[in-house]
Amino acid sequence: VQIAATHLHCGPPVGSIASLGEELKADLIVLGSRGMGPLRRLLVGSVSSGLAHEATRPVLIVRGGERAWPPTTIVVGDDGTPVARSAATLAARIGQLYDATLALVQASAALPSDPVAEGEAMIRYSLGMNAPSSAATEVLREERYQRTTEMLNEHAVALQALGIARVVPEIVS
Repeated sequence: VQIAATHLHCGPPVGSIASLGEELKADLIVLGSRGMGPLRRLLVGSVSSGLAHEATRPVLIVRGGERAWPPTTIVVGDDGTPVARSAATLAARIGQLYDATLALVQASAALPSDPVAEGEAMIRYSLGMNAPSSAATEVLREERYQRTTEMLNEHAVALQALGIARVVPEIVS
């Protein structure tokens, strides 16, 4: 790799790297990860994690040192936005170069809970009774799951139609 330019910035690394990425209109920001555990990451912070949340440009985080390249699986978050689709297309092209699988993932938070219903369920459980099920909540969860599945599958098919990479859609909570 030939170095095109170097940049020296002072300040918080996450904000500085994200700003430089915007300034340069970077196609991709690549950085390594030291693989700190959750406690250490909580105490000292993680530049790679922070940048993945803050940057508006695509970010590639390489984990695992020298053993991590070439990649066998590339994980891409997909929330259905054009930015996410652009990042997934770029990741899939990288994956194609190395015959890697693209894991297209959407994280889904649990639906807001009803404290009254939860309290009632806990009392019923403690008395040895079956907790009442919330049919409305289950219907909403199922509808959201179906919409997300359809969106991810459509995106996976579109990426595969380009002949870019093996794509595995996945929903995680």
